[in-house]
Amino acid sequence: MKIKWLVLLALGWSGGWFSHQYLSSRDKEADGQSAGDDSMPRWSGGLERAPASMVADDLPGAGDRIDTMLSERLYSEAVEYFSNSVSDTAAQQAKTKIVAYLKILLERENYQDLEQLLSLYLQQQYRDVDALLIRARLQQARNNYRSSINTLYEALSWEHRPFAINSIRARIRSTVDALDTQLLQTGDNGKRLSLYEDLVLLEPDYSVWFLRLAKVQIELRDLDAARQSLILIESDPAVAGLVHGLLAEIEDTVTFEHQMPVSVPLVREGNHFVVEGRLNGTLPVRLLIDTGASMTLLKTEILSAAGLSSASASAVRVFTTANGRVQGSVYHVDSFSIGDQEARNMDIAGLDMPGMDAVDGLLGMNYLERFRFYIDQEQQQLRLSAPQ
Repeated sequence: MKIKWLVLLALGWSGGWFSHQYLSSRDKEADGQSAGDDSMPRWSGGLERAPASMVADDLPGAGDRIDTMLSERLYSEAVEYFSNSVSDTAAQQAKTKIVAYLKILLERENYQDLEQLLSLYLQQQYRDVDALLIRARLQQARNNYRSSINTLYEALSWEHRPFAINSIRARIRSTVDALDTQLLQTGDNGKRLSLYEDLVLLEPDYSVWFLRLAKVQIELRDLDAARQSLILIESDPAVAGLVHGLLAEIEDTVTFEHQMPVSVPLVREGNHFVVEGRLNGTLPVRLLIDTGASMTLLKTEILSAAGLSSASASAVRVFTTANGRVQGSVYHVDSFSIGDQEARNMDIAGLDMPGMDAVDGLLGMNYLERFRFYIDQEQQQLRLSAPQ
């Protein structure tokens, strides 16, 4: 079986979702798992079954034991019991019990115990969508809407079932609307600006967030920034009429000297996109766009072709992947370009990525965040404005 890589950098998860859905769904297809199965592998090194003396979890009463632990608030022991399950049956049974108990704690508004158990469980099962959705509800119940939105995007990054994806997106929209209404009532445009600046990074293919960002920027009289936000999405037919009307009002007021965004063609790979770039101005590379990766990643053989070896690495860091933690070397490169938009003095990580034959790596946020950018799915273009 080829191992497909799913990169979540230890430097901090940014809430992206393009490569998470693409690569992890390919993982599950290759493994024969269902799209909704979030469990991690139990055994490594080719061990298919635990020794006979260790399979007591399959005996009657195993579920009763974890019920007892949960009812007695022995949460660490319950999660440890789950983590040490030596069969898929026992692991799934324990997981079902824990998630069901999380829902009970939420319904009872026992938020202290809920937070304690959630934290322990998600340390082991960070890809469990059900648990993440419960955490989002807890955060919203505590009136922490911003954290709830970030958690919902994290859940979205791991979900693969179309109906569930649509449900999570609907929750994101309603939570954003609720928070925006609160901020409008208090007149806090500064927090509204921060909200939509984050949202256009979390979901850079959703033009509505850009439009709302521009409206807040207009209210704050930052017309230059508003114009940059609007011209990124002016080709989207869903918002084109509103965008052109706002642009006309702005440009009648102020004369702008900034250049128009650069549009770079994208190649669709399923529901995801690949873009061509250049390393140090010369070496062409094909990268999968991953707004969830804090750092741009390239295969080690690509970096070797650019004359970079482990001896020239500036640091060695640990990266968390769907297949466990791995070490990767970090290199400082003179430049990296997409189209005519060049980022200078940039860090790139090198990792072995067996099975990723169609691309040379992942385009991460340490490049993209240097620009204002929009992923135009209709036109299949990455639109990049002048460096910020």
